[in-house]
Amino acid sequence: MDQQTAVFIYVNVDDEGNVTKGQGGTSPIVPDYEYDFFFIRTLSVLENIEKHRVVLNGFKADLILKEGETLETFVTLTKVEDIEGI
Repeated sequence: MDQQTAVFIYVNVDDEGNVTKGQGGTSPIVPDYEYDFFFIRTLSVLENIEKHRVVLNGFKADLILKEGETLETFVTLTKVEDIEGI
């Protein structure tokens, strides 16, 4: 799956907006219970969800990268030839 693939992300947060629990996937999943917030972002954001926090801009929630954090990219190798390119 490509890092830019759109995924559905459900999160709960603490009083400061830090993600405390999350669930996500590529198809509209039915979460195991009601989450505080829902976003459509990339797979890269889902894989690094603990590095994000939720902020409210007026009445709109936004998922932002915490200060000082960077996104890690995860590589999935599918063929022997892929290893040679790294």
